[in-house]
Amino acid sequence: MSTHNRKACRQGRRCDARSLGDALYCTVHHSDVEAKPLAERLGVRYGYLLDAANPDREDAQFQLRLLLPLVVATGRTEILDYLEREVGRVAFAVPTAADPAQADLFDGLAVAMRELGEDAEALRFGAEVDETIAALAKLKALVTAKVRTLSVRRPA
Repeated sequence: MSTHNRKACRQGRRCDARSLGDALYCTVHHSDVEAKPLAERLGVRYGYLLDAANPDREDAQFQLRLLLPLVVATGRTEILDYLEREVGRVAFAVPTAADPAQADLFDGLAVAMRELGEDAEALRFGAEVDETIAALAKLKALVTAKVRTLSVRRPA
């Protein structure tokens, strides 16, 4: 298992889930939401949630209908990240609104450039390229949102 302890994971050393079981374990046990209230939010028994989130329990399967509510309730994306990696895709969080100032564009460009710089030196080339693609896609979303915001403000 390539998950870290809860403290390390929550402080930025995110778990590198190598299986769906690892991803589910990390999501349930490293969330800011404790497992018991999380089970209540999902409408499942606490024992079921713990069993289903245990990668060593092959007899207890997590129900697919609970996947989206689990991700929304915890705010953790390890399960989605694992699934995307397994099918050769990259996902990123789309910004909800563009900042009227230009700072968000410059910040997005700086992140993308930093990621490109890291790619040149990275030992884990594949993961770094995925982060670069995500940063560039996020920048694209910011620019698109900015253009829409500016075009709405201009009188016809």
